[in-house]
Amino acid sequence: MTHPLPQTRALLTRLRRRLRRFAWQHEIGWTLLVTCGWWLFSYGLDYFLHLPAPVRMFHTAVLVAIPTWFLGRRLVRHLTHLPSEAGLAVMAERGQPQNEDLLVTAVQLSQGAPSEGLQPIFQRAEARAQSLSLDPVLDPRAPRLALAKGVAAALALVALYFGTRSTADIFLARMTGADVPWPQRTHLDIEIPGRADRMFVQRDGDQIHVRLARGSDLPILVRAQGVVPEQVALVFDHGHETLLDSGGSDRFRTQLRSIQQDLVFHARGGDDKDRRPEVIVEVLDPPDVGALAFRVTPPPYTGRPTRLERSTGIEVLAHSEVQVFLMPDPPGIEGTAHLLPEGLQVPLEAVDFPVEEGEPVPGLGLTLQADDSLRLRFELQGKNGLQNPDPGLFSIQVVEDRRPNLVLLAPAKIDTEVVAGGLLPLRVRAQDDFGLSDLSYRIESLHGDGTALAEGSWPLQPLPEGAEAPEGGEAGLRHELIEVDSFVPAGSAGEGAIVTLQASIDDNREPQAQTTRTAAVRLRVVTGDEYLRKLESRLAQSGEQGAQLSQRILRMQGNLSTQQNALQDDPQGLAELDLSEVRFDVQRMEGDARQIARDLAGLAENLLYSRLDARGEALRIAMDQRLARQASRAFDPEPWADLYQAYQAGQFGPADLSGDLLELVGLALRLSEQHAPDMAAALENEGRAPTSESLMLAYLEGQEALRTAEELTTRLGEWDNFQSVLTRTRDIIKRQRNLHERTRKFAKEQ
Repeated sequence: MTHPLPQTRALLTRLRRRLRRFAWQHEIGWTLLVTCGWWLFSYGLDYFLHLPAPVRMFHTAVLVAIPTWFLGRRLVRHLTHLPSEAGLAVMAERGQPQNEDLLVTAVQLSQGAPSEGLQPIFQRAEARAQSLSLDPVLDPRAPRLALAKGVAAALALVALYFGTRSTADIFLARMTGADVPWPQRTHLDIEIPGRADRMFVQRDGDQIHVRLARGSDLPILVRAQGVVPEQVALVFDHGHETLLDSGGSDRFRTQLRSIQQDLVFHARGGDDKDRRPEVIVEVLDPPDVGALAFRVTPPPYTGRPTRLERSTGIEVLAHSEVQVFLMPDPPGIEGTAHLLPEGLQVPLEAVDFPVEEGEPVPGLGLTLQADDSLRLRFELQGKNGLQNPDPGLFSIQVVEDRRPNLVLLAPAKIDTEVVAGGLLPLRVRAQDDFGLSDLSYRIESLHGDGTALAEGSWPLQPLPEGAEAPEGGEAGLRHELIEVDSFVPAGSAGEGAIVTLQASIDDNREPQAQTTRTAAVRLRVVTGDEYLRKLESRLAQSGEQGAQLSQRILRMQGNLSTQQNALQDDPQGLAELDLSEVRFDVQRMEGDARQIARDLAGLAENLLYSRLDARGEALRIAMDQRLARQASRAFDPEPWADLYQAYQAGQFGPADLSGDLLELVGLALRLSEQHAPDMAAALENEGRAPTSESLMLAYLEGQEALRTAEELTTRLGEWDNFQSVLTRTRDIIKRQRNLHERTRKFAKEQ
């Protein structure tokens, strides 16, 4: 029986086929796209992370499940759920204009019993089916696009496979469960760049054996080939890691400091995790300096004994013989001494190392002549071939034999005036490290030809008690009086002559002694009258200083009186007393008075040595004996105070000008050595706060000081007047004598 709707059935059949084709295109496209994506995802993870086998098998299972799910579930569901003929008829008409659901009505009516009354409907439906187009019903772009994406992903995967055939085959093998390793992208190698005399490096395949001395530094160089990582880790067998940075290059450097124990380590970085190569460090005990000693033999002229020193550095006298003893640890090794800064290498000889008790032990040593300072570095080599890792430096500091120290105590000034017929005191102090020769002096004319007018030498005398030489040195003192007439022509021809005095001394250095000379002292010969006139001028200066001192003491007394009155009016205001200014004035009074005493003592000394005071010879001898024991340029008031007391006791008889000067010295010393200390002690009050009684004692002592200062000033003024009269008298006599001589000469010529 013929179907009543052949055209309609053909249309619905085409629609069904098209729906099937679109389902196949869509699901196959998505199956290819998702499968290729998962393939690439698994490939990337395994390539970069080197996934373990269980994870890879999971990825394979997912890879198989993806097409199974898309084709076996989604596609089957789409194909089994295609619409019936009625549903297809609805779809065919839904996208058409003037939709009257004619096709679906005809399809549904055709499924019943045939009837003549249905023919018009069937005819209209057939006509409708012939005019319908399926293009508005279905959009083929989505399934075609899905299929295109899937095909493109598959083609890309195929291209990637053939482009990376080696790694792709490895991935396929790994995805099927094979334990095939990926090609390594980073390769690390380790080098030990050390000196052959410091360590032994041996490479055996992937193992590097290093033997080095305990305490040595181990340099390490890691080279990266292929993909250079940002950091490389040194992994030690005890679990510690050290990160190294390359700074942008393919080399990673570090240094293990002072290794004390065996080590095993390897490098890890990037995808290099195979622990190859492995470095095995074996620490050996190197040779070392166990003990050091120096036997120093000073030059014979020093008279010093040989000494033994146990130190890392010594100080020796130049040209000493130094024996260096070295006790190696362990014994029985060889070594070389490097002498710096010259850079000389001296082999060490087998000697006995000196010990304090028992038998000497075997050691190494060498003998040096210490002419210049040097440093020693000992390089020892043990039986295992290792050298001491840190030789160290040991010093021998050479000290030169210093020149003698010669101090000219008298004459004290570089320009000194002497009087014809008088004496020139020569007093020097000499000091040296080891020994001194005789003291020499030489007097020459300032403008002469270098011929000595006078010269001589004397042995040194021991220093007085309390002025001992430093330990290990020698010092001496010499005091002599030189007659001025011995280097000055007799008569008026010597007046105004200028000569130079210079003292010198040698030490006992060998082979050549060292000489020290004093600065040349200019000696000007003056007449007695000229000397007295200058003495008068200097005494006038001392008189001015004495007057200023009296004014200062008077002001200090006023300040003391004010403080005392304040204390008496307000006993409770003790803490408000300010005696700082008074104490300062007392200290200044002491210093000024001592300066006046020093100036006056110098004038008295020069006057006595000039022999202008005929009655002061005994006083000069006594002064000379006391000054001969002075070993310093500093003014010592004790000899002058003692001389003044002896003169006051009449031990030297009366003296003229020199006696008056000595009395002035005594007055100045009374101010500086008696009144000033007594005032200071009263103000200190044995460390307690000053009281009215202590201030009274200081005030009374100040009164005594004021009377002494006024007496000193008065005596200086009287002496000044006396000297003026004496000088004018001598000038008148001298002019009369010259006039008389010219008159006699004129009479003879007539």
